Amino acid sequence: MKKILIVTGPQGSGNHCWSKIFSQHSEVCGWNQLTKQYWVGHDQEPFFKYWHDPSLLYKLSWDKKYYFTNMSVPNGGDVFENKVIPKVGQFIETFKDIGFEVQVAITSRDKNILELQQTRRWNYPTTNEFINILDDIPDPIFLSYESLLLYKEKYVQSLKIKIPIDFSAINGIITNDANKKYITNFTPSKLRRR
Repeated sequence: MKKILIVTGPQGSGNHCWSKIFSQHSEVCGWNQLTKQYWVGHDQEPFFKYWHDPSLLYKLSWDKKYYFTNMSVPNGGDVFENKVIPKVGQFIETFKDIGFEVQVAITSRDKNILELQQTRRWNYPTTNEFINILDDIPDPIFLSYESLLLYKEKYVQSLKIKIPIDFSAINGIITNDANKKYITNFTPSKLRRR
């Protein structure tokens, strides 16, 4: 049976990092362009148009055994300024209807960092736009960006992902801790006595 790992999550939650990890293995048809560049827009993700019109998936021939795809919610669409919400539930169900074994994973990250990321990108936080579609996602596993940075390939091994993964590539992918730019020293305030 053909297998697909579908990854989605709030914008800014590490989707690109996870895409690099899950697209590295030679047996996986994934986001190959992103494995060669630091960042690529979601409109360049191979399944981009199918996230917005899943009925088009029926027209494709499926010659590989393993597939991977990822999409942030929301994302910039095909024009970076235009915010779009992909049809996540319909996308998942279409792959099941085609005959795939589907595994869905949701990316997560510290909610304060998400708010800063999304406000920088959209001028306001958008995590709730993803939360609103959670009921459309059956039996997800959760991918923690912070756990990935801390435990590296050991964390990824614990996830029981059903497509092949090149574990030897993980350390090279996460050499840059993108959380550091959000961390500042804490200056404690003096305690007041009553």
